[in-house]
Amino acid sequence: MRDIDRLARLSDDTFAILLPGGLARDGATIAERIRQGIERRPLPRKAGARSMTVSAGVVQTDKADDLRRLLQRARGSLSSAVNAGRNRVAHAELRGVPTRDAELAVK
Repeated sequence: MRDIDRLARLSDDTFAILLPGGLARDGATIAERIRQGIERRPLPRKAGARSMTVSAGVVQTDKADDLRRLLQRARGSLSSAVNAGRNRVAHAELRGVPTRDAELAVK
């Protein structure tokens, strides 16, 4: 993350990352890198589970967005990722284009 980016915990298992000046595509790429990194990292045996996965929703701000509306739209994208089978990144384009899975080449 850059010095200007911000990470916040919204609830027990929900986090938000703000990337000022970034595009939705940038956010989707970062979210996919995080998702893959967590998926590949094994958990300690005493944790009970063998692995952990992440679902992410990505949105780009619109001039009409305040923080409440931005988080509401991000939760909608997150719900799309979860409803599509979990362990994936979904992003919504501006102006009502439907949310879709982000299929990204991550290096």
